[in-house]
Amino acid sequence: WSNVLGSSSLKPSVGLVNLGNTCYLNAQLQSAFHIPAIRNVINSNEGSNAGVNSLGRVFKDMERSSMHVASTDPICRTFGISPMIQQDSQEFWKLLLPELQLPELLDLYQGAYESYIVALDGTKREKRREEAFLDLSLEVDSGDVMGALEGAFGAPELLSVKEGNGWRP
Repeated sequence: WSNVLGSSSLKPSVGLVNLGNTCYLNAQLQSAFHIPAIRNVINSNEGSNAGVNSLGRVFKDMERSSMHVASTDPICRTFGISPMIQQDSQEFWKLLLPELQLPELLDLYQGAYESYIVALDGTKREKRREEAFLDLSLEVDSGDVMGALEGAFGAPELLSVKEGNGWRP
């Protein structure tokens, strides 16, 4: 496969059977399986908890070339996921990551930003807070991603007591 795909880190895999409305889950797990860092974290932490064990089992089944398809049934049973309920793939992954209780896996997806407030009244009052996130919403107008990032996270926002959002002593 390394000759065909151009990289020995890529693994051939079987697909996942759709158990009902699990296409969101299948798509997310197939994507995760093909990221070596995720596969390595899961494989190196087997035995740490039932969630990691079930995901590791699905990954191992996906690696078996003798199988035509693998099943996500172990994950559905472990986490109480009803195969008949449709979910959003990204929301599923965002909820699954903390449940696996693997900080090194969370670190692959998690970021942090610092918000701060500084009083401009000469009192030198300041408040800072760091917040972790797994995803951020960003409204992008006219395809200008950099402008949207600068506007949302780079430009200061002036808060005013008159407008009802100022810092009161």
